Amino acid sequence: MKDSTILFCAICSLTMGGVAQAVAPTALYDNFSASQINPAKWVGGEWNVDQANLENLRYITMSNLKLGNRLRLYARGSGANQSNSGKNFGSNPLNFHNPEIITAIKASVWANSATITSCHDNPYVGTVRARVGGTFFNTGASATPGDNTNDVLAQIRLQRAADSSDSANVVRVRYSVFLCEDKNCFTGSDLGRGEIGSPVNPGQKVTLSVEWDKANKRFVFQRDALPAVIVPYTVSDASAPGGSFKQLQTSYYVANCTSATPPTAAIDAYFDDIYTNSLPTSAAMKAVMEESDPRLFLYTGASGDPDGR
Repeated sequence: MKDSTILFCAICSLTMGGVAQAVAPTALYDNFSASQINPAKWVGGEWNVDQANLENLRYITMSNLKLGNRLRLYARGSGANQSNSGKNFGSNPLNFHNPEIITAIKASVWANSATITSCHDNPYVGTVRARVGGTFFNTGASATPGDNTNDVLAQIRLQRAADSSDSANVVRVRYSVFLCEDKNCFTGSDLGRGEIGSPVNPGQKVTLSVEWDKANKRFVFQRDALPAVIVPYTVSDASAPGGSFKQLQTSYYVANCTSATPPTAAIDAYFDDIYTNSLPTSAAMKAVMEESDPRLFLYTGASGDPDGR
């Protein structure tokens, strides 16, 4: 995927301000007040290409009195060591139930750490990211279930690149609208992408949102109280996506390398205060009876928090 900023989209954010705005994500979906991830709202997962994943963590951490409960997503992986070309991909997602009815997502996100190394003999520039987004529609007459070909993926994320000159663990806020051209959405074309605001320091919380404004054929991205960025599109949006998902996710693309120690990538991020567009009462939004948290018996950290914080 290309990383160039599309100036046109930044201009749209200034010139289209008078157009009716998209429906804001104002309905609280989850603030992770329970001790465990709610199965009525979320589905966990893992994507591991060529056995790239080394470590994944996904749980609600509870012991920090200042921040309260929040979701922790940690992902770490490495490149393959059979060649000096191409990349490995791995992810640690938490997926929304009923993604097809979600058109807007807002979340508080902060990265405690973001690290990635490169390969001297491989020109590929890897990235680590903590993202909010998903697939919103398919540009074809119909889509194949489970296949992302012709799906449109929109996301806003905290990201660090392997060639970053920023201080350690500093990330950037980037957005993208991407037309997938294969089953797994590894290849495709940009409909719009860019960067919002200044670099983000380790542990600095930002509020990120993505909205699909179908009536005006555009996506709306926002960081904190900064002006919204508008990305219009002209492709057909009449069909539902084949690989339908909306998610919170930590992930990485890391270069392959024949060196004795392949490049590695890791990102440790928190998510909290998840909002969506208003959803039908029939959607999976109810609280479920909480089970006894097994971590209370397995660990000795405060409040059952595995990392003891």
